[in-house]
Amino acid sequence: MFPLRRATIDVTVEAHGLAAQYVAPGSYKVREGSTVGKLLDKASTARRRPPLVLMIGGERVETSRALAAGDVVKVLGFAAGG
Repeated sequence: MFPLRRATIDVTVEAHGLAAQYVAPGSYKVREGSTVGKLLDKASTARRRPPLVLMIGGERVETSRALAAGDVVKVLGFAAGG
């Protein structure tokens, strides 16, 4: 019996500002059911990265969110102000 294979989906990463130093923008193929966190692990260019703001469709998301085909994940660095 052959193991069940999950389909792959295409998602896009956009890195803005400080985040571009830690995450490589581009198109990625990930397994169906993958999370934003798994995608970040794949797209990371550094072993450690600062806390980042993650958005899909204009809404902030957590790393545990499941990805859907065609998602565009925007990655931004935190901004502080007064």
